[in-house]
Amino acid sequence: MESGPRCRIPGLAAKTEMMQVDTLSYSLDLDGFAIDWEIRVEPSLLETRAYQAQHGNEFVFAVGSTWLKIRGACFTVGSEFHTANVIETLKIVEVRLASPPPFPALEKLVARGGLCAWMREYWNLVDQDRITAADEWVYDLLFPLCVMAERDGCVAIYDYQGVPTVEVSAKTDYGQKPVLAECQFNPRTLTLEARELRKALTEDIRSRMTAH
Repeated sequence: MESGPRCRIPGLAAKTEMMQVDTLSYSLDLDGFAIDWEIRVEPSLLETRAYQAQHGNEFVFAVGSTWLKIRGACFTVGSEFHTANVIETLKIVEVRLASPPPFPALEKLVARGGLCAWMREYWNLVDQDRITAADEWVYDLLFPLCVMAERDGCVAIYDYQGVPTVEVSAKTDYGQKPVLAECQFNPRTLTLEARELRKALTEDIRSRMTAH
């Protein structure tokens, strides 16, 4: 059985190799919480080989799920299906961190740190068939700020009146409220951390491709 210690990437981003042989975990540490991506190695290798036939040998596909780690516990943000290729997801995260899109003029409707909670309520209204044209209008304005926006979880990056903000919501047990987390961030610093994280993940999969 393969295992490894927590290995720090300079700054906020870190990588951990899990106790499972075929699972790796990559974490972007924020103020008071972290966004984790749990990567399944074998499916990643299979998908990478399949896509390389069309996109070339440099292409890497990382199969993984997204988690919110907070106060010593982990909660599901998005499944493998919703996370898609983690490499591409991290590229989007980098772009958003480097230049957070401005929050629309909705201060009376959504406070800073309240986007994911609004999204959750939107899906509740959809499920209850109570959605209005006004709700759809707000959704269309907020959705571009999201890296992920699903019923179970949300990751949003934006600039709220000059305050760069990361928000995450995650699924909890049935009947409990979702977990919400948000913080300010330094765009330059966190962009570099996300880039190093993506590079580490890419190289790990490539090295395993060679080993196989």
